[in-house]
Amino acid sequence: MAAVWPADAARLYLAFIDTVLSHAAAEAAFHALPPQRREADHRSWRDVYEDLDPATYPSLTVVRRELPAMADSSFEEAVDLLEALRARARALARRPA
Repeated sequence: MAAVWPADAARLYLAFIDTVLSHAAAEAAFHALPPQRREADHRSWRDVYEDLDPATYPSLTVVRRELPAMADSSFEEAVDLLEALRARARALARRPA
């Protein structure tokens, strides 16, 4: 298997680092908030979408009970998505030089 081209490797590394650091910064900022503010953030995901009109927002009303989870971390899901970067790197490594 050929090596990933340096420019491709650098771009994939940047995408990985940007994702990890962005999640770390968001998590740190959220956890730096006072507990009441964090709780209010969780509640707002429920309260904002609770009274939506299904005729106007059909897609949102279908998922509105799931939306409070948006206040939680998605880091594990992001790591899963990073597997796509690994697959891309492998595909790039297989291309002819």
